[in-house]
Amino acid sequence: MLKKLSIYPKLVISFLLVIVPIYTLSLAINQFGKNSVREQITLSMKSQVHYYLDSFEAEIQQITKRKKEYMFDDDLQNLSALAPIMTEFDRRVAIQRLQKKISLFKESSRFLESAKLYIPLIGKTLYPNSFSESMSNDELQELIVESSPQAYPSAFFYSNEHYIISQLYPDPLLPQQRPVFALKLELSKDSIQKTLQEITKYTQGEAILFNARQNWEISDSIDSIAGTENTRDFIRSIPLNSTDNNQGTINWKGKSYLVTSEYSHILGITLLVTVPEDKVLGPLNKYNKWLWLLSALSAFVVVVFSFWIYRLIQQPLKRLVIAFRRVEQGNLKFKIHHINEDEFHYLYEQFNHMSDQLKKLIDEVYEQQIRSQRSELKQLQSQINPHFLYNSFFSMKSLLQYQNTETALKMADYLGEYFQFITRNGSNEVTLEAEVKHAYIYLEIQMIRFSRRVTAVYEELPEMYLNLLVPRLILQPMIENAFNYGLKDKVKDGRVEIRIAATEDNLVISVEDNGDILDEESLREMKSLLASSNDAMETTGLVNVHRRLKIKFGADSGLSVSRSELGGLKIELIIQGFKKSGGYA
Repeated sequence: MLKKLSIYPKLVISFLLVIVPIYTLSLAINQFGKNSVREQITLSMKSQVHYYLDSFEAEIQQITKRKKEYMFDDDLQNLSALAPIMTEFDRRVAIQRLQKKISLFKESSRFLESAKLYIPLIGKTLYPNSFSESMSNDELQELIVESSPQAYPSAFFYSNEHYIISQLYPDPLLPQQRPVFALKLELSKDSIQKTLQEITKYTQGEAILFNARQNWEISDSIDSIAGTENTRDFIRSIPLNSTDNNQGTINWKGKSYLVTSEYSHILGITLLVTVPEDKVLGPLNKYNKWLWLLSALSAFVVVVFSFWIYRLIQQPLKRLVIAFRRVEQGNLKFKIHHINEDEFHYLYEQFNHMSDQLKKLIDEVYEQQIRSQRSELKQLQSQINPHFLYNSFFSMKSLLQYQNTETALKMADYLGEYFQFITRNGSNEVTLEAEVKHAYIYLEIQMIRFSRRVTAVYEELPEMYLNLLVPRLILQPMIENAFNYGLKDKVKDGRVEIRIAATEDNLVISVEDNGDILDEESLREMKSLLASSNDAMETTGLVNVHRRLKIKFGADSGLSVSRSELGGLKIELIIQGFKKSGGYA
């Protein structure tokens, strides 16, 4: 990736590699401090929530303990069981003592708003300083329901904006049994709110006491966060029987809040405290913004400074790059000059010298390749003639011995055309039509020789490629390889297929056989020979064809070998971009 970049981005990257670790370390330190502060705030909130919830829990437990002790008060027991046989004076004295005790009970806790005692036997409800007629049936029934074993176990319950602690006697009641007396204590919402305000008076946050099952909450703020969807989601995520502190973050009115909550198993309620995150992390966030601003300014300075350095060397390098591109396009006569006697003057002079040398070397190599191509073609012709001549005459002799004169005459015609083509020395290139015709004549001769052992299938050349100029003798070695190596041990059912796949600018001619002697090692050796760039190695047969195709049509053309779907060897002759390389006759 970096190798493909120009000098300017490399300069920018180099400077950034120096300053980025420094700023990364600063950001890491800032983040570490931020996390430490957050952790300390979280621990403080945990301890605060735990302390106030324990205090409230102890207060409610104390009220619960006293109301249970109140059940066995002598005056209460007498009035609820023996009132009819008591004198009027004794009843009045007992009622007055009970009212004082109720008053003392109410005053014993700042969380009690009111207290009243209903005694069905005397048909009165006693208050600290007064009494009234009997309690309404609905009110009494509500106390019975909330005190039943089937009710949710909680120290108090919620009813019509009131928070009630009740005590019935006997407890529990039997089915259809009416209570002997009923004590009803109402908690003070104002007192609870004042206590919650003490938790958050220094943090500008909010404290909320809620019961998720009974669906009520008490907040210390008028504009409460308690009813928001984010808070409800947080509350729903808290296990109802969890006694651990739960922490999280919620968003409300575009601000982020740190949240800590703790559940009281005894009271069945949860205390939740929120603190605005910007109040505790604001200074660190401000420092973080300044650090990012400084980072952006430093990056800008790096870019500007790198651009200034880049301009000092960009113009000479640009001219040098343009010169290289001209050479790449084949213009080896292009020259560049530099007025100043600096390093670029030396580079320009060396470039001019290099282009002169390249032109000279290319001319020499091209001439050498042409001579080598002609020499290899003549060598290939000399290899083909004697070997193929002997086998052909032996086959013709056998045909005549068996008086198969028609086939012998056909073979004589094929041989005449065959040797006329390969002994023609006028040109090193022929049309693809002539080359394919010659290859199919060779195939027909082989089919006469191996008629009982081998069958062949071949396709006709598309008309658009008939006049394409190609090196001579590029197809015959491919077919010859199939007969001499792939099918030499085939006694019967041998098969050769010649396929032609063509597009407007690419051509692939494949020769496949179903020979069964090709192993993976031999296939690897063939691929290695074709891939080798060693000009000193022996260049005959398929290697000869492969190199001549590359010289004519370019590096993307040549031969490719693989295992055929028929089971033997598949040789593909590939010509790519022939319009640019060779053209037509």
